[in-house]
Amino acid sequence: MQKGLKAPSTSPGLGLGLGVQEGAEGRVQGLGVCPRCGRPIDYVERHRRGNRVYIYAVHYEGYVNDRPRLVRHYLGPEGGYRYVTATHADLGLELRGLNDPDRAEEYVRALAAALGRAIAEGRLTAAQARAIAKAIRDLSRLAERLEEYAGQGA
Repeated sequence: MQKGLKAPSTSPGLGLGLGVQEGAEGRVQGLGVCPRCGRPIDYVERHRRGNRVYIYAVHYEGYVNDRPRLVRHYLGPEGGYRYVTATHADLGLELRGLNDPDRAEEYVRALAAALGRAIAEGRLTAAQARAIAKAIRDLSRLAERLEEYAGQGA
């Protein structure tokens, strides 16, 4: 398997949903649903630009004028977004592309840890604390729905 691409531990709705296999240089082949358009992915390409690698889902659409027609959808950089991650360092978030199927869980865990630190260090105003507590109550209701969803064999 190409470095940086991994088989999902979550459904294709939040990540690639690929059972990836090694393919040609710079390509990973497999089945899955494109998180950009919802169509099946024919293969995934890795494009190197300098010292970074960028991930694309590729859809094969047959031949047009004796040439293969390919549609590529950008899924994000391998290893996460550098600049935007730096601007969210206070929250402990490492922002990632659509090619990371575990990013939603990691974002929630990072925010929980950051909020714990903010409380311990007294960095929240009363208004911020109330607003965040309300958002967490809303998430708690969502957690119940997620458990039901998982129990249905999702």
